[in-house]
Amino acid sequence: MKSFFRRSILCSLFSGFAAMACLGADSFSARLPLYASSSQLSSGSWVKVRVSKEGMYKITFDELKALGFRNPKDVRVFGYGGQILSENLTADYLDDLPEVCSYVGDNFLLFYGVGTLKQVDSKGSNPISFTVNSYADCGYYFLSDVNGTRKTATDDESFDGEANKSVNTHYAYNIYMPQTTNIYKGGTIWYNDGFQQSGSTKISLPFSNMVPGDHAFATVYT
Repeated sequence: MKSFFRRSILCSLFSGFAAMACLGADSFSARLPLYASSSQLSSGSWVKVRVSKEGMYKITFDELKALGFRNPKDVRVFGYGGQILSENLTADYLDDLPEVCSYVGDNFLLFYGVGTLKQVDSKGSNPISFTVNSYADCGYYFLSDVNGTRKTATDDESFDGEANKSVNTHYAYNIYMPQTTNIYKGGTIWYNDGFQQSGSTKISLPFSNMVPGDHAFATVYT
């Protein structure tokens, strides 16, 4: 009886392992089309550049020539920037460097770069919420003169009607987040040096062109 009971358990375990192995193989096979046949970096000349925050970036042709590009008008921009990538391994993603929209002027290249902050859906009364990349302090892009058609921004559809609302103000935000202390000596949650129980701490968050009498919001992460 004992021998039969052990054999039954072993058969169940092996059957379960086989089912998991097949499931893993099927999931991997389903994701195969997502993988690029070759890397963007496998051909052409590439230069890595760093951006510190979100905004428009301008690189002159003289600067591109100094980086080694003979034909600055052929240079395109690739990369994800500094925002944290999805940690959901089952989500769709591009298995290579995506191209970023860029514009070529008379003697310069323009592109929109993103830093490590990512705005997310607002919660509660706070109009602005964000996440920060815990693995990098800057965003990175790759410049290349590899053959191909430049990705450019598309024009919005024209609107012939009359505007029914006039907007001349917008939300602005400033962030104080030094991230100097990791309490558990591991993980991605960082804090500043801390506040003393007694006394006060002064933090300066400058703003310009503030609207007199308007509201301000402050969010403290603890």
